[in-house]
Order: sequence, then C-alpha cells, then structure tokens
Amino acid sequence: MNWEFVGLHFSVHIVLVIFVYLVYTASSELGSPSVVYNRLLEVASKSRSCQDPISHQGQSCGPVGGNHKGSYLTMLSSGGLVFGIINIVGNFGTVFVDNVSIN
Repeated sequence: MNWEFVGLHFSVHIVLVIFVYLVYTASSELGSPSVVYNRLLEVASKSRSCQDPISHQGQSCGPVGGNHKGSYLTMLSSGGLVFGIINIVGNFGTVFVDNVSIN
C-alpha cells in the first residue's frame, strides 16, 4: 500500500470536513443545512429579482432549464442523464481495454 496515497486522501477528507463544518455550523449567515436548502430554493424561484445587489453580471438567476422544476437541487436533469451515460460507457471501455483488469 502506498502511504502517500493514503495520507493525501486523509488530508483531503479533513479539509472537506472542516469546510462543511464552517459552512453549516460556524457561519453567521447560513448556520444550518435547512437555511442553505431554503436559500437554494429561493435562488431557483421564478419570482426572484435578478437585479443588483441580489444578482451580479454573469451569475445564475432563476430556474435552471432542463432540471426538474428548475431546481438547483436535483438529480433529474437532462445534463445529468447525458453525463451518466457518457460515464458508464467510458468506464466500460476502460475496464475492457485495460490489461490489468483481465489478468
């Protein structure tokens, strides 16, 4: 086992845990997963004002085209389906072509 690989993954997980802690518990603006969820629903709502200071130039605003009910929080999207198909086909190709998988 390569300990450099294990150490790298361990440190990445620690950074992710710290990030999640800071966003969901230590943030004075967010504070909890439910607040983050409600803010994402608000961003995707059709009645949202897409003007300054709420939105800025080049920033997404309103419902997302191609996603289920325009939500930012969905696995039901046309882009996600295409990505999944490409991923499955690519992974099958990698496994069948790779000599290590056969031996």
